[in-house]
Amino acid sequence: MFQQDSALARVALNAANLFGAGNKAGIARLVGKTIIPYAKTPANVIDELVEFSLPPYALAKAGYAAKAGDYRKAKMLVGKALTGSTLIGVAKMLSDAGVIGGKPSDSEKQRDVQYQTLPPRTINITGLQRYAEGDSSELQPGDRVISLEKLGIVGGILSTVNAASEATATSESGFEVMSLLPETLSFAFNQSFLKGTNSLLSAMLDGEGAKLDKWISDYYGVIASIPFPNTLSAVSRSMRETMPDKIQIKDVEGEGPDRYINLFGEILKRRLPGMDEDIARRVDIWGRDVPQTPEGADPVAYNFLDVTKGREVAYDKITLALS
Repeated sequence: MFQQDSALARVALNAANLFGAGNKAGIARLVGKTIIPYAKTPANVIDELVEFSLPPYALAKAGYAAKAGDYRKAKMLVGKALTGSTLIGVAKMLSDAGVIGGKPSDSEKQRDVQYQTLPPRTINITGLQRYAEGDSSELQPGDRVISLEKLGIVGGILSTVNAASEATATSESGFEVMSLLPETLSFAFNQSFLKGTNSLLSAMLDGEGAKLDKWISDYYGVIASIPFPNTLSAVSRSMRETMPDKIQIKDVEGEGPDRYINLFGEILKRRLPGMDEDIARRVDIWGRDVPQTPEGADPVAYNFLDVTKGREVAYDKITLALS
């Protein structure tokens, strides 16, 4: 699945080769694979998502396939264009109703409020049910929200249409289908198999600060997952009550190789069970410790089984008003 030799997949393979992942063996391939672990699959997943979220693109491919005599592929692409158009219409309606969470804010304080209320790239299921019954879809304490990031094509379109609506809200031309392309790529690069690559590209554009810190932390996390599987991280998250504070690269002690060793140690403290007890805890805008598992959720089920990361909005109306 998603291993076909498409034009976009070939571009991705060429990009991977720039980081040494095209070498058959050696340290260059090892380092390259930790930066861009996959090439064909993400490229073809992105292509599939764009076919649904950008109907003109699917129709153009359908015309090309029909010209080449591949009528079965042409029919499938026309079907994707029609299905995508329907999903975009539904997503725009739900976006206008306010039941879908927007993109993560660049402001850390605003992002904190988002995660306390309607987190980025989530949908308010309870608000959606009220909306279907003709009642208010406004976010309320006790509403259940779930993540859209693991809900495939439907989740991707709901998220990207909402983000595009927000991005074009002040535009004179209003919402346009072509505005979905950058948001579709943003959503795709936020998937788990491309997060490392995404943070690297952001760090290269930023050059310093929080984005560079995030990429270094993500990269060390990839390295740490080789001897210490991600299952241990899930065990650690299920055991602790509150989140440890984020790693600040500038605060890591040491010089040269010692500093990198200490940074690796900070990563391991946050990944291995019981090793983060001496780390400062993350706090919200009110100075309260941020819980690792949302209130009302089972720690084991949430961290091991629940791909939707469902949670209930448990914060007061003052916090909700800030969102």
